[in-house]
Amino acid sequence: MGQRDLYQSDFYEDKNRFADIFNGALFKGKEVMKPEDLETADSVMVRLRGKNEKKVICDKVCKWRGRYASFVVLENQSYIDYRMVLRVMEAEIIAYERQRKFFLRCFPMHKIRIK
Repeated sequence: MGQRDLYQSDFYEDKNRFADIFNGALFKGKEVMKPEDLETADSVMVRLRGKNEKKVICDKVCKWRGRYASFVVLENQSYIDYRMVLRVMEAEIIAYERQRKFFLRCFPMHKIRIK
């Protein structure tokens, strides 16, 4: 993480600012995401699959308890880097794999054989 990213990460540590940027970008300024509905979440995502180990660190992640519980990720970019899309996609894949594992632990699948 570069020096600029450190300053931006510190700036968005304030949940009012974090909510403001998403309200402006997603909800046309309407206060849908409230700071009190945000809690800081783990920004390190790890995927262990044999030799294909992957670790992705997101700049800022909050769990939002709005209408639907969801994770909101903020990625800072100081300069144009077209690989950012790939980094975000990797983080999404790891998050979906984590959700799938949690779902299978909570709701195990049972096979039924019909003759």
